[in-house]
Amino acid sequence: MNTPTDFNLLASQPDRYHELSSPEKNHLSIYIKPEILDAELKRIFYTTWVYVGHDSEIPNPGDYKSTYIGNVPVLMTRDQQGKVNVVINRCMHRGLTMAPEEYGNCRYFVCPYHGWTYEADGTLVETGAPEGYSEGEIDKVALSMVKVPRVDSYRGFVFASLSAQGRSLDEHLGRAKLHMDNYVDRSPLGTITASKSGLYKYTYDGNWKIQLEGSVEGYHVAFTHQTFLQIAMKKNPDIIKHFKNPDMRGIDLGNGHNIIEVMRLPPELVRQMYPEGFRQQVAERVGEAGMYDILGTTKNLVIFPNVALLEHQIRVIRPLAVDKTLVETHHTLLDGAPDSVNQQRIRAHEKFYGPAGFGGPDDIEMFNRMQEGYKAEMIEWVYFNRGLSIETTNADGERIGKPDHETVQRATYYEWRKLMAAQS
Repeated sequence: MNTPTDFNLLASQPDRYHELSSPEKNHLSIYIKPEILDAELKRIFYTTWVYVGHDSEIPNPGDYKSTYIGNVPVLMTRDQQGKVNVVINRCMHRGLTMAPEEYGNCRYFVCPYHGWTYEADGTLVETGAPEGYSEGEIDKVALSMVKVPRVDSYRGFVFASLSAQGRSLDEHLGRAKLHMDNYVDRSPLGTITASKSGLYKYTYDGNWKIQLEGSVEGYHVAFTHQTFLQIAMKKNPDIIKHFKNPDMRGIDLGNGHNIIEVMRLPPELVRQMYPEGFRQQVAERVGEAGMYDILGTTKNLVIFPNVALLEHQIRVIRPLAVDKTLVETHHTLLDGAPDSVNQQRIRAHEKFYGPAGFGGPDDIEMFNRMQEGYKAEMIEWVYFNRGLSIETTNADGERIGKPDHETVQRATYYEWRKLMAAQS
């Protein structure tokens, strides 16, 4: 006779954490146990590719951005040759962070404690008061700031990996690249700008995976965002049908990446929304059919483990504690687009996602209440089985469901289980 699995016991066995999740459900422990977050940092954030920024955030030589890979402070810099670097934000002498500001520009990084000085790529230039060291005592190569082993980018999105081993960024992104292309190709120039002036941060009292799940959550919209939908329908009574297009999908893209289609607009509405010159510029890059598809379809894309691309924003997710998460949202501008188009994007972003918006604050409230509910530890399971029995697979091996099914949430946990099964 089979003995029932004691999942609470599994939660105390690091080599079996991956067994706490299945396609149908997750054990509560993966949202509330600090030791499981520690394992997630080591096995996921410190081994795979993590989004660190967009190259438009550091356009000039000497520009830098201070950010994190998990809990590790890093600097994304542009050196005097124009190359983008990612180095660990730590002086090699006594360990201070070299740039406490989030953004800045400098010719050198100078430690405020003892004056150790580094190039933008981390190369040690000199120590403070060098006469205090004997000749040959300072190895400038060994004592340069530590470079993150792997740095690569795609369409301006910069990723870094603390592991020297593993698949390439191209392999990691896989089929998500097509949708990243669609995101950027809304721009007539094929490039975007992540606006620092449009940066909005918020924290919520919940596990980091809740926001990852929620970034592609089609099931909640009709319930959580009723007020938004009611206002939208007063302005345009037919708008609801564009949110309920039967051809829209949620797709598991592999490697933890996933996407949902939120809304599809017919060509006549695309023509009403966007000026002719702009449409023509986009069509020159992607063709007329591609233009109507890209401009008429709103999608939410998750790149595992820490970034989501929504229509108007780049959303970056950072765990601060097992029950505390920081989210940074950068409004994006379409390079080469008319001011009217970018202003329209800004206003739409503010109305839904801003601090006083109709959508974002609702979601944060839901996330906080989920984590509060998780305090009832005698109820062990969180369920993700909506649409599982009718999920299909296409010729590329992608799992396909409806936008309000949980195909996309399950996609995250296929990769989560794979990485958590690896030993740290």
